[in-house]
Amino acid sequence: MRARLRGLRGPGSYAAARAAAADAVAALESTGATPSLAVALIELGRRHDDLGETEAAERRYAEAASVAEVASDSQATRAEALARLAGSAQFLGRVEESRGLVDRALAILDAIPEPPSEIATEVLAEAARIRVEQGDDEGAGRLIDRASRAADAVAGGHEHDAARMLVEATRGLVHRARGRFVDAEIALKAALDAAEAAFGPSSLEAAGILNDLGMIYKYAGRFADGEASYHRAGAILEAVDPDHPDLASINHNLGGIAHARGDFAAAEGPARRAVELRERALGADHVVTVLDRAAYAAILDALGRTDEAEAILRTAIDRLEQALGPDHHELAAAINNLAAIVQRRGALDDAAALHEQAIAIKERALGPSSPAVAASLINLGVIRRRQGQLEEAERCYRRAISLLEPAVEGGHPHLAAARKNLAVILEASGRGQQDQ
Repeated sequence: MRARLRGLRGPGSYAAARAAAADAVAALESTGATPSLAVALIELGRRHDDLGETEAAERRYAEAASVAEVASDSQATRAEALARLAGSAQFLGRVEESRGLVDRALAILDAIPEPPSEIATEVLAEAARIRVEQGDDEGAGRLIDRASRAADAVAGGHEHDAARMLVEATRGLVHRARGRFVDAEIALKAALDAAEAAFGPSSLEAAGILNDLGMIYKYAGRFADGEASYHRAGAILEAVDPDHPDLASINHNLGGIAHARGDFAAAEGPARRAVELRERALGADHVVTVLDRAAYAAILDALGRTDEAEAILRTAIDRLEQALGPDHHELAAAINNLAAIVQRRGALDDAAALHEQAIAIKERALGPSSPAVAASLINLGVIRRRQGQLEEAERCYRRAISLLEPAVEGGHPHLAAARKNLAVILEASGRGQQDQ
């Protein structure tokens, strides 16, 4: 659900907008490699993206980049096409290719003395979004600051609302990557207001931001708010297409909230639906499908289908490391879930090693102060306590609490678990409540 700034259209007209964009391309193709053709190809790519047709969109962005390269006065459009192409490559799991395309797009943009504000905003925001997904949230922060300055120069009206939407939505992703959930919510709410002003409350742009808001609420332990955001986003998508590929993300996230609440039976249906939709849209081996399957495995494990869950996770870990590299936070999440299974089987040393691996990956990918590190710390603390290493267990729980308290609601299950486990250790050592 990638946002766009230009090419506004009314809600609910996605298929018609794609057809109109295709007609515009056909009408311009006879004129040769012109700047107008490059712009029309990007617009057609966006319309394919609207309908979840990522590979078709990628082809159009590649054509646009080729046309813009030979057309005069089209370097800004070429940068935009390459940034869009980078987004498609990232989504399709080709991370290194995406990184190189972003570098090329930024180099072209930087060589233009005064690039159009609309295009600069799109290129910089898309580059920032990709950097976040690749674990470079510091680089993303610098890019989004540049995008914000470009958006301020966009003319008023819907175009300005769309530019602010794009910047604030991406800023929300940067804050989320840094564990700043309050700041992320503020940015995403501003993005939602701008999206509804520019595109309407039933637009895919609004749906994408609602999904991102739901994720923030889940991380902060506000599960009811998260569910409400996901259901609003899902209703928008279903009105466009009952089998829209982006419904996989909604179902994945609804399953995640039910799992976090401990309602594993309720989590199983949405998680399974997410895998089915993703396999249909992207294939069984796509990295995003693998992530859905890994999340489903954690739910299967909770339902007692442990052997099945372990087999899925081991396969997923191999695929994720191959596709995303050894320092990606999604790899750490899968390793953490495998460690929980190994731990319950009684292999405590092996489980501890897996948790330590997950902690190290999260620290490299997200930073040592990220709240995402806390879950693995809590799990490692449980193992150290069972091994009689009480000082090490206490250290794990205290660090987890220090990471979670500034970021989540007081009733968040991870924070509650860390506090409860710390209390057990303090009680056992005769310190009770005095040293918590």
